[in-house]
Amino acid sequence: MFKERFVVFATIAVFLMTAVSAYAAVDTVRCIVWQGDPAKFHTAISGESVRLKGVITTTDINEIWYKWVYGDGTESAVSTLSGNTKYSVSIDKAYTGAEETPFTAILQVDAVDASMANAVSDTFLVKIQSDSLNARVNIAIDNGLWYLYTTNYSNSYFHTFDSSTFLVWNYSSYYASPTASAIQAFAINNHKINGDTNEDPYVESVQLGLKWLIQGYITIAHTRC
Repeated sequence: MFKERFVVFATIAVFLMTAVSAYAAVDTVRCIVWQGDPAKFHTAISGESVRLKGVITTTDINEIWYKWVYGDGTESAVSTLSGNTKYSVSIDKAYTGAEETPFTAILQVDAVDASMANAVSDTFLVKIQSDSLNARVNIAIDNGLWYLYTTNYSNSYFHTFDSSTFLVWNYSSYYASPTASAIQAFAINNHKINGDTNEDPYVESVQLGLKWLIQGYITIAHTRC
């Protein structure tokens, strides 16, 4: 009897461990927030595409599935990712509506299968604004910061004195000034060093960029003549 109970308990334990591991791959899903505030809406112009943006982090490199639910009754196809533990994903979507019409898009990520039955999700807020210079400036800033977030630079020449993680931006073989400029671009749009990284992925870029500016250096190999 004891042996039979042990086998049953062991079977249940293995089942539970398998179930937990199946859900463990997705760590966080964070959609990009406008001006560091998860309650603020990204600007869109009716009939023109707005870029929905999110960051997925996982606990392993196994396959995950994701899709966007646009909030207007439509959704994207399911896509897959694997091989890394962090992914920056985006998609362009045209919303149509009257001025001040809000939409709530949802990024869903599932580590089990494409059904989204076990999805982890986050929201991306969009609001239609009139076609004005101010609206187009906001859209340009929104897309520009995403470009900075997804195009940082590193190679074996870059280091920090304490071997900590960092980020660097470059322009035409210059590094310190582009990195400082990138950090300023984030900061003046309220993505600041003391922001909430659980809500705002850009805060990580500010922190890691400052880490290199304060503690970083470059080593360059020279060939003796």
